[in-house]
Amino acid sequence: MNENTTPLTDAVATTASDDAPHRVRAIINPATGEVIRTVADSTIVEVDEAVRAARAAFASGPWPRMPRSERARCLLRFADAIEAHTEALFQLETRNNGRPITETRAQLSRVPEWFRYNAGLLATQRDAVLPGDGPYLTYQRRSPLGVCGIITPFNHPLLILARSLSAALATGNTVVVKPSEMTPLTTLALVDILREAGLPEGVVRVVTGGREVGERLTGHPDIAKITLTGGTEAGRAAAVATAARFARVTAELGGKTPIVVFDDIDPRVAAEGAAFAAFVAAGQSCVAGSRFLVQRRVYDDFVEALSARATAIRIGDPVRPETQLGPLISDVQRDKVLRLITAGVEEGVRVAAGGGVPDLPAELASGYYVQPTVLADATMSMTVAREEIFGPVA
Repeated sequence: MNENTTPLTDAVATTASDDAPHRVRAIINPATGEVIRTVADSTIVEVDEAVRAARAAFASGPWPRMPRSERARCLLRFADAIEAHTEALFQLETRNNGRPITETRAQLSRVPEWFRYNAGLLATQRDAVLPGDGPYLTYQRRSPLGVCGIITPFNHPLLILARSLSAALATGNTVVVKPSEMTPLTTLALVDILREAGLPEGVVRVVTGGREVGERLTGHPDIAKITLTGGTEAGRAAAVATAARFARVTAELGGKTPIVVFDDIDPRVAAEGAAFAAFVAAGQSCVAGSRFLVQRRVYDDFVEALSARATAIRIGDPVRPETQLGPLISDVQRDKVLRLITAGVEEGVRVAAGGGVPDLPAELASGYYVQPTVLADATMSMTVAREEIFGPVA
């Protein structure tokens, strides 16, 4: 195991009893294929314990009962604490999910803003008195739901967590978080930062692991709301599980984002924007510009310009500031993307750029890289035009 870890990586997801069986999961640096550290998957018993602790903190702890102004001050203190650790968080998240450090830094520098924004909303009285007929007073009052479950993805683990967590905490909820089993490290680090900054015991718990852990959390009778970012099937399963007890669910799922290019724009200018849309985060984003519908008069020029831009992208170690494209999250995802490219070729697409694995230095040879790829002459009946590839493929 790589011992070059920052203190932020030493957070522990769960506290297990000595006789509890655990499966230990290796957390991989996708740029090199090396193990960063290991994390024990939570057992079902530990998921129940985490929910029970969060429920107790909601029922009798200080957090939901704090005056709004005091809870707002706590959120501002959390924001300052996170900001003080941002450089270590940048490095840790880049090592864990492979996103280039320049992208990670731009994204995670916004995390404290979510806590400050929700602190501002909390400090502003937003309850309303509503007009009505007769001698009645109708008013709107905002109150916490209870224990909320937050399930986060591998591609933007800390930003998506902060967006939901800051809102849930501001309102007085307690929370159980399940990060992606591939990228739990910055979640564990963030919760440690919050605790050091004064977050009361039990208000936020983390459970680690895969599908079984997520299913138990979404189906747990004491979870009042689930917020999930992930694939379509995961969202459907969460909706069914929460519907059985009329719990609330907010799901941000996948897509196949189309971008339309008309002939009244310089195709070279369009290609610059298209390259960012298609290849940022190595295409591993639900809002990635994965397919382009181009007016015929500029089609050939656009394909040529986008292909040239894709070929010029600097692929490499994501911790280096000059790197523009990092690896995919896992060997499984890399192989899936390569299979989809092959399927596209078999169905008749033309590979205008990329299409394979880049030639990289020996220290990156075991990483999960795919070249920025442009597939031209696709039709809407083809697999590559219909399936979300979730890789650097336009």
